[in-house]
Order: sequence, then C-alpha cells, then structure tokens
Amino acid sequence: MSQDLIIGEREYEFFEGDTLIDSLETCERAGYSPLFLPEFAALKIVYPALFQDWGRSMSIYASGRTSSGSEVDIYVHVPGEWSEMGYILNAISEKKLINGALPLTQKSFDALEKRNGETKDGIRLVTVMDYARMNSGKSGEPRLDKVLPDVQAFLGGEEQAEAYYQAHRKVYGNKMQFYYNNYNNDHSTVPVAHPLMLDFMTLFSYVRFEENNRVPGVKVSITNLSAKDAQPKSLERIMLEVE
Repeated sequence: MSQDLIIGEREYEFFEGDTLIDSLETCERAGYSPLFLPEFAALKIVYPALFQDWGRSMSIYASGRTSSGSEVDIYVHVPGEWSEMGYILNAISEKKLINGALPLTQKSFDALEKRNGETKDGIRLVTVMDYARMNSGKSGEPRLDKVLPDVQAFLGGEEQAEAYYQAHRKVYGNKMQFYYNNYNNDHSTVPVAHPLMLDFMTLFSYVRFEENNRVPGVKVSITNLSAKDAQPKSLERIMLEVE
C-alpha cells in the first residue's frame, strides 16, 4: 500500500520501529519528514484505504497554565521541542515523562498561546482553548456534536474536519470515536503534551508520548494539499454519535 502513496511528486511512507526514536530515526535516514496531524488527515482523505491503517503524528495536545495564570489546552500542528528527536529522546531516557506526557518548557507553552489562530494554506495550526470548557466528561466516547470545536482543532480547522468526516463516513458510516483526556488536570506542574493519533475510526489526543511508534512520513511537505475538492457538508448540520 505505502509504495502507492503518491500525490503529484510527493511520496509517503510509514515507519515503525521497536521504539518511537527508532521510527523517527528510520524516517529521517530514508529522507522523509514525519507528518503533522492535518497532513496525515489530508493523506487519508485522498487515500480512503488508509482508514484501515493507523499512525501517530508530530502534532500535540498541550495542557498547562500560562505565565499569566490562564489554564488552557492547545492543539498544535507546528514544529517545536515536542517534535525534536533529541528533546524527546532525553525526556524518555531520563524518565522525565509525566504520566506518559512530554513536559514542555514554560517559554514554549507561553509562545504557543500567543500563536493562537495562526493558519497556513487553509489549515489552522494553533488553537488555544479554555480548560474550563472540558471540566467534565474527560474520557470515554462523547457525542461528537458536543465536542466539535475540539474535533476541528484536532484536524486543523473546520474545512479539514468537514472533509475528513465525509471521507470517514464512506468507510465507517455516521459514527466516529474521539478520545481525549488530560493527565495534567490541576495544571499545577509544568505544561505537558500528548501526541495526536489517527487509529482507524478513532481520533486520539491522550496517548502516551513514548508509545504508538507507527509514524507516517513524507518526502515533500503536503501543507498545500487542500481538502476543498471534497465538497463536504457543514459539520454543524451533522449530528455525530459514538457507539
């Protein structure tokens, strides 16, 4: 399958080693860059067969308290210390992970808050959300009509989310799973991050950082790959329920 993942001049492949670092090193040696979640979602939109596959991205769901005292959650689709192999390796090898989450520096977390709403090629790269919005029902399988802002932030914006849902619907019907959690509930320690992952019919934003080592990569960035041609219906008109 992966040998056929070509869009224009761009080539894609999946990499899976014994550990996350193994996967990232193999990806790098092969001349590929690991995908951020919107790029991975766009690839699945173009290749619906990939809904039968899975992989983690370099995007993160960050949680913490800013220097100004605000408790926020941030969906992030841009590179930073959380996507640097050396930073990740150090955190894992030195046992710095916090309940499986990657600790972030306060400086980088504050910088992300200031980038709220940043977009590129129609993709929303950073979305800051008030932590209080999700002070209940933090796990399980919520009705997606109640968490649409999170689904959109997870996938990179409303248009991308609409297109992804339409592609998902052709494979799995009207039901989709979205798992989220926050192991930094009291926001009393350092900010932390979990990787965003697509697993068959499920969107995950709480997996442990050192686990799930299957990484999709691309030789050429697909940030200009648009989902406009999918002609999706508005998510606001679609009631999503989870089994």
